Amino acid sequence: MEPIHWYIRNVICDGNEKLNDYIWNWWSYLIQFPEEKLKTILVLKSILQRYDKNIIINFISNKVLGSVFYYATSDLGKILGKFNSIIKGRKLVVINETGMASGEWHKFNDHLKSLISENKINIEYKGVGVDTTDVKDYIAYMVTSNHNVPLKVEMSDGRIVCFDISAWYRGNRPYFKNLEKILNHPDALEIVMSYLLSRDLSNWDPEDISSTKMKTETICDQLPNPMRFIIQHISS
Repeated sequence: MEPIHWYIRNVICDGNEKLNDYIWNWWSYLIQFPEEKLKTILVLKSILQRYDKNIIINFISNKVLGSVFYYATSDLGKILGKFNSIIKGRKLVVINETGMASGEWHKFNDHLKSLISENKINIEYKGVGVDTTDVKDYIAYMVTSNHNVPLKVEMSDGRIVCFDISAWYRGNRPYFKNLEKILNHPDALEIVMSYLLSRDLSNWDPEDISSTKMKTETICDQLPNPMRFIIQHISS
């Protein structure tokens, strides 16, 4: 586990121990309490290229959860538009923000936030007799992005958890090839699954979210210009 722990702590969480604990607890909650809904969303910002920025997410999604309970998309319409039956019964949905226009995110902003907090979801089918149905919603959401948080973040927000992934090993193909080899080892799934099941979540509050530089900057960037000017003037 140590190479995996090191990668999560120092790359995904950029050395932030609170975020490191949070993301492991968040993943553990998915496994230990599949009938419960996590009402926070993880946003991972990274400038890393190709498979290296999603290597651990792919492992958790495809191997720990499995393709039946996991869905990834770069099309918000698949989960927030009409005919969203593709996400029915999923436990984790990963949204890849790369390439999406900011206007598309703004259009769906309130809808996505409601999905994070609601316990039921309206599923609409295409081409069948039943048009819509309400079902219990256990889906947790993650966003991978090359930019700051695409969602609107309010100052009182208690739902969005921001990770500014370290560029420590950017372009270091030998490192990521070795990490990929570790994650593909036949024993890796059992070891990680055992670790996730062993974490004590009895005192963990998913909505106890640490503030991060990325989240603070995003909140400031989204403030009206006069307020931003006042803050910048006071800080200078």
